[in-house]
Amino acid sequence: MTARRLPPEGSPEWRHLAQVFESGTKEEMFEQANLYHVKPNSLQRKMLEAGYNRRAPVAFPEPSAMVTKSQVYKTEALFRELLSQKIQAIPEILIARPPKYKDTEDETQVALVSDSQCGVKTITYNRDIFRQRLNQLAYKIMKIASLQRRAHPISKLVIMELGDMIHGELVGKQVNLDELECPAHEQILDIFAPAFCEFLANLYQHYSSVEVIGVEGNHGWPGGKESAFGTNWDTFAMELVKAKMQDHSRISIAVERHSFFKLVEVQKHYFLMVHGDQIPMNMTVPYYGVTTKGLRWRGSINPDDTFAKRILQAFKEERITPDEAIRQMLDLPFQYVCMGHFHTANFLQFNNVTTFMNGTFVTSDSYPLKKMGLGNDACQWTFGVHPEHGVTFLYPLILS
Repeated sequence: MTARRLPPEGSPEWRHLAQVFESGTKEEMFEQANLYHVKPNSLQRKMLEAGYNRRAPVAFPEPSAMVTKSQVYKTEALFRELLSQKIQAIPEILIARPPKYKDTEDETQVALVSDSQCGVKTITYNRDIFRQRLNQLAYKIMKIASLQRRAHPISKLVIMELGDMIHGELVGKQVNLDELECPAHEQILDIFAPAFCEFLANLYQHYSSVEVIGVEGNHGWPGGKESAFGTNWDTFAMELVKAKMQDHSRISIAVERHSFFKLVEVQKHYFLMVHGDQIPMNMTVPYYGVTTKGLRWRGSINPDDTFAKRILQAFKEERITPDEAIRQMLDLPFQYVCMGHFHTANFLQFNNVTTFMNGTFVTSDSYPLKKMGLGNDACQWTFGVHPEHGVTFLYPLILS
């Protein structure tokens, strides 16, 4: 920094500088030195040479009077000693070990299965890859059960089949000709039914019972939207699997033939099963429609009296408390919505309705890319249901 010239002698600035030098404080001397960009020692020397005397000369530190390294080391040692004393004065923190806990309440495992689209062909998906991914799905479902059984028992598996297991053959409306691998009868008889029977046979060995509940998807309509409820390739395929597995007493299969939805009770909690094609998209995404339609269905779908009568009977027999009876009645007709259709796995919570959007088996899938601009992984959901807490553990099962 370039030094500024001192004011001329006799000028008001000079007289003020001389007054500060002779009778001012050390701080005022520092201010004057900074004002003229000179060192305090240099300013004091120049004023002495000009004939001015300071009543109490300012003792500015010389280099020889600066703090030495040894003093710095002593100060650091003292600081470390003080810090060590403060740390040692902190009370001992006792870290509690987590208790060895195992819940005795039996939970039910639920697996969502949908949108395998048997009969569709892409660059990364065909009938052979469908079989591989269905076997992979069975393995992952059993692996999650094995992990969860370390904390609580799991005896039952509920498979919610949410539709579009069969791709169909309605070219031009629901099916692109270049993606059709084979006609509908091959999709059912040669691809889906044998593979799904093997899927169930592998699973039921690891559970005391396996319950399969199904609803139809839109790809299974032989005549498009004009088809009647129950006239659906998904229904035919599941009825064929049911006939094949009828000798296995621990496997039950039921498919809804008369409605687009199915209300299901799992561990005293209620689930609405739909395929999802009933939900319109807004701004090319379905999430607004999913949340609003779920809340509307909760107020408009009236279940039969079976659930309510069961709750009242349990209350009369004192098998549940009054608070539990009230909770179950308020949860009617459902707390959870399970759907597929959009080929993109997601999990949504809106007010008191939780929605599980299941994914697909298909990869390199043109549907979500064209309709929503979204890519997709082959993904299905599995979760646990506790009689008191509802849905507990939740896992996405990636198949691709």
